[in-house]
Formats: sequence, C-alpha cells, structure tokens
Amino acid sequence: MSRYAIAGNGSLSLEDATAGISVDGMTELRYVDFSSDGRVFYLINADGDRIYGWSVGAGGALEPVGSWEGPPRRWRLAAH
Repeated sequence: MSRYAIAGNGSLSLEDATAGISVDGMTELRYVDFSSDGRVFYLINADGDRIYGWSVGAGGALEPVGSWEGPPRRWRLAAH
C-alpha cells in the first residue's frame, strides 16, 4: 500500500511506496475501509483470511495497530 500527496493543482506525487505493509509479497489485499472517525484504516487479505489495521496520523502517516482473524469467505462474496 502506498501513500500519495495531492498538490494544490490536483496532481499526485508518491510520498511513501510502502506506507502500510502487512507482509512483503502478500497478494489479495483488498476490501479497504476507514473507521467511522477516520482514525483507523482497515484492509482484508482475501487469501489469508486476516484483517489488518493501521492508525492514521498527521499527514496520512500509517502506523500498524495489529491484525486479526478475518471474516468468513462467504461474507466477502456479499461485499462484491
């Protein structure tokens, strides 16, 4: 997962290519969302059945807060 900055003219520039890494080389990272207060970013690893979380700091900096056993695969089918 990478972090980009948005300039005043709307252009994007890469700030951190590895802002949030759960495990190098992990595939099927998807189903992302933020907590209702915007302070935590969540991501589901569809192959590993795990949920990962990062706290969102100043300027969008991400700090890992943990990982947990993910929801059953049948729930993810409904999310599509």
